[in-house]
Amino acid sequence: MVALVAAIGAGLLVHGRSSSSTLTGQVAPDFRLPDLRDTSRTVSLASLRGRPVVLNFWAAWCTPCVQELPGLQRVHARFASRVTFFGVDNRDSRRLALELLRRSNVTYDSGYDPGGVVASRYRLLGMPMTFVISPAGRVLWAHVGQVAEADLQAQLDRFVGR
Repeated sequence: MVALVAAIGAGLLVHGRSSSSTLTGQVAPDFRLPDLRDTSRTVSLASLRGRPVVLNFWAAWCTPCVQELPGLQRVHARFASRVTFFGVDNRDSRRLALELLRRSNVTYDSGYDPGGVVASRYRLLGMPMTFVISPAGRVLWAHVGQVAEADLQAQLDRFVGR
C-alpha cells in the first residue's frame, strides 16, 4: 500500500488526461539524443523545428506506452506530411525498445535516453507523456498517460488543420 501511494505521489501511475504542464506556452527544452535505431545519428529538437512536433515519452516497460504506440503510429501516418513525430525512449533497455518498435510497426524516429535526462527537462508528470510543439518550438499541449488516438487527432486538427 505504501508503494502504491508513493507511486501515485510520484506521478508514475496516471490516467490519461490533458495537463496544464508548466511548460505549456513556453519554449520546449532543446535536447540532443542518439537515434534509437541508428546510434551513429544524433537528433535534436532544434533540428525538427519548422513543422509541428508530437513528442512522446515512452518505454518498453510501461504498459500504457505499449498500448498507445499503435494509435500514435496511425495518427503519424495521417499527418506525416505536415507533423513530425518523435519518441523519447526513457530509462529503458535499447534491445527491448527496438523489439517493441518492430512489433508495433512504429516508423517514426525515437531517441534513446537511458538516464532520463530529457524527461527531467520536460518535468514529466507520468509515463507516457505526449507534447505537441509548435513549428517555432513552443509547447502547445501536453497529455499525461495514454493518449487516445481521437484526442491526439483532435489536437492536431486544432493546431495544424485537417
